[in-house]
This record gives sequence, C-alpha cells and structure tokens, in this order.
Amino acid sequence: MNSKATGKGMARSPDGGWSIIIVIATSVCLFLTVGMTRCVGVLYSSWKSEFETSAAMTGALASIVLACAHFISPIGAIVCRGLGCRVTMILGGTLTATSLLISSWAQNIYQMYVLLAVAGFGIGLGFVAGLVVVAIYFKKYYKAANGVASSGIGIGLVAFPPLLQLLLDSYGWRGTLVIMAGITCNICVGGALFRPLHSSKNNNEQSERSGNEAIAMQQQNQTENEDEVTICQPHVQRRHRCACALLSPVAKSLGLHLLRNWSFTFFCWINILATMPYICYLVFIFPRASAVGISDQASSLVVSVLGITSIFGRLISGVLINWKFSSVKVFAAALLFCSGATLLTQLEIVWSFVASSCLMGFFTGVTQATTSVVVRQCVGNDNIGTGIGMCFFFNGIADLVGPIMTGPCPRCLSTCRLILTNILALDVNTNAK
Repeated sequence: MNSKATGKGMARSPDGGWSIIIVIATSVCLFLTVGMTRCVGVLYSSWKSEFETSAAMTGALASIVLACAHFISPIGAIVCRGLGCRVTMILGGTLTATSLLISSWAQNIYQMYVLLAVAGFGIGLGFVAGLVVVAIYFKKYYKAANGVASSGIGIGLVAFPPLLQLLLDSYGWRGTLVIMAGITCNICVGGALFRPLHSSKNNNEQSERSGNEAIAMQQQNQTENEDEVTICQPHVQRRHRCACALLSPVAKSLGLHLLRNWSFTFFCWINILATMPYICYLVFIFPRASAVGISDQASSLVVSVLGITSIFGRLISGVLINWKFSSVKVFAAALLFCSGATLLTQLEIVWSFVASSCLMGFFTGVTQATTSVVVRQCVGNDNIGTGIGMCFFFNGIADLVGPIMTGPCPRCLSTCRLILTNILALDVNTNAK
C-alpha cells in the first residue's frame, strides 16, 4: 500500500492492520456508552419512588443526559483536535464512570441532575472521539467501517435493558450504578487502543497554520477596508478589530465557520427535523400501543424489536453506500421508509406495531450510521470532528424540543411523523439530484 502522505489535509488512512482493532474498539466503546444511557429508562421507577418526585422531574433525567451529550460535542471536537482521540475517549470514559459511581450516593433528584449532566458530557466526548478515529483510520473502506463501528450502539440498545433489570432486582438501583461504573471503565481501555497517526497530526498542524494565516490575512484586509471608509472613528475601529481578533478563533474552533457551507447547514437542519419525530416515536410508541389495547408484554416486544433491527440497519448501511449508491440518497430513502413505518401504527393491531418497529429500527439505524458519512462528504476529512460536533449539537436541540412539542398530543404522533419525514425525504432527494 502507498504510504506517502497526501499533499493536503490528513495523511492517507491505513485501511488495514491496526484499523481493524480501531473498529472493534470503537464498537465496544459505543456499546458501553449506550449502556449508560439505558440506565435512565430502567431505573426511572426506582428513582421516582426513592426521591418522591413527579414523573416530569424524574423524566427530565433522560433529557439532561441526551442533551448534555449532544451539546458538548463541539467541545469534544476541539479536545480531539488538540489532545487526540485517545485522550478524548479516555476522558469521556472517566467522566462517565466517575459520575455513575458518585451518583450511587445521591440523596435527592437535584444531585442526580448534576451528576448525570457530567455523565452526559462524558458520553458526548466518547461519541465524537469514536466517530472521528474511524474517519482518521479509514479512507477506502470508511463507509463499511463506520457502519460496523456504529453497530455497537444497536447492540447496546438490545443487551443492556435486561442486564440492568437483572442488576436492579439483585442489588437495587444504588448497587446497579456502582456495577455500571465499573463496566463503563472499560471505555478507557478501548480508548487506549486509539493509536494516533503522527503523519496525520503533522498535516493537521500544517492545515491549522494555513487556516490561521488565512484568518490573519482576512482580518488585515478587513482592517484596511475599515481604515479607508471610517478614518474618523479610530476608537470604534479599534474595538471592532479586537472583537474580531477574539471571536474569530473561537468561532473557528467551535465549527461555526462550517455553517457558511450551505449543504452542511441544510443537512443539520434536516437532522433537527428528523430527530424530533424519531425521539417522539421512541417516547410514545409504548403508550400508543397500550392505548389501543395491546398488552404490556407485546408493547415491550415492539420496543425490543426496534433495537435489534437497528443493528442490521447500521451494518447494512455501509454495504448500500459502497454498492454504488450515494450516501445522501441512502439517507433520503431511509427517511421515506421511516414515514411509511409510522403509518403502519394506524392499523392498531399488534403485528402492525411490530412491523412498524422493525422498519423504524432498521432505517433509523441506516440514517444514523450514514450521518457521519454525509458530514464527511460535506465538510471534508480535515473538518470531520468539528462537523460531527456541530451536527450533534443541533440534534441536542431536537432532543429537547421534540417531546415538549408533541407531549400534549401523543395521538398526533403518527401524522406529524408522516408529514415531516415525507417533506424531508423530498427535500434531500431534490438536493441529491
């Protein structure tokens, strides 16, 4: 294999050897990370009874974890760029495990809010590091590798709920959190396997220096233009130049400059609209099934099937994209099938809900695994970490807004999902053409 570095950006990814270890380690780390998020759902009743809080206050724990995980993503991209994916993943695992351990001694719901927020920060760091390191190590087989790595999320959705329930029955919620803290420490072990590519690091430093020089030239040109137009206002100019000098590097580090890329901005907007109904589907599918007379056991089966089929969707996404299909078209088609899956719930029989869950799990697995591929296509490999961070940040907004918007009208969920996903699919398909 040609080992010379490319002239621009990051060095050529090895696509072999240690890259296989990277995929396995990333999949395991994402598997363990998702396991922590499942704690909130399984331990919901125990926390509600222990702290004697309302359903809304206890349910806010789930929103806090997911929102913090998404909102920290731009910072995670900065940490990855400065310290590397290995340190970022270890830091994320340490924060998550430590917060779980300390939360086992929590005495009220407000302490849980703070501790699970810290856990959410750790989850966000781990997610960004895992997705970025796969992009660094793979070029030719990146799409397939990304699907395999992200399959750990689907496996975690299926495996952890019964494990957590078993631990809860045996040790109580406090003992469960202690054990989960120990299990989550293995994220640090997986992160230790993320070997840095030194040639890539050097090229990144060159790219960063080039970017800084471009910013300095832009600021200099801007200063010269201001001096020509507003000579009579030196104090205003000085303050303006100082503000630009301070804010420009911060905005670049957070990835705000990527929003000037209209395709990336449009994709972030699509992710917001797609994530809101998906979160609502997860929240309301169980009560919706119960409301039409389906037993709780059958309703639980509906939720489990969604996680199982999500694994296959993530694995097959790489095959579909490598098989001469555009990643954008695969993403758009998956959204269209999601709308049809939601329509099946209108039949109000148990098998229609199972079929809906199968399709929804499979095709949402495809969309979620394809997201980082589309981001890489929009912003390039050099900006993959920053792009993923910004995309996840907007997903955090959707996680907060979605359940709030549809909470008063859960029976309208299917109609809302159908309308939104059809509009999204048509929009993205038009963009692809």
